[in-house]
Amino acid sequence: MGLCVRSHFTQPAAFASRVDHACTAYRLEDLRTIRLEFRRILSILLAMTARRIIYSGRVQGVGFRWTAKELARGYDVLGTVRNLPDGTVELIVAGERGEVTEFLRDLREDSAVAHHIKAAVEEKIATLPDLKGFTIVA
Repeated sequence: MGLCVRSHFTQPAAFASRVDHACTAYRLEDLRTIRLEFRRILSILLAMTARRIIYSGRVQGVGFRWTAKELARGYDVLGTVRNLPDGTVELIVAGERGEVTEFLRDLREDSAVAHHIKAAVEEKIATLPDLKGFTIVA
């Protein structure tokens, strides 16, 4: 973004007018650029989603977490997966809505552990800015 600074020295009126016009045009162009970038970022943020899913069934001791992590490598998603003390598995996933939907569908229907899933309780959560990659939490 440019900065328009008028000289404090005495300038002919015609020159000062051209400087003012150039500064105004430059500022308007900056505003247009900022507005377009803001809209682009906003559309990305609105397309982002985060989900927390609790899987039950025979989901511990069968490679569920490893499968989820490996499957996530094929998608543009971030998240974590961990065993819970009650025998269920918690999966948190975030990303673009379509990527998250396809990842969860593949895990539930097409993965090597899909037949172990008896139930899945899914909830929308706020996106988590501190997620990096897709990790197994011990």
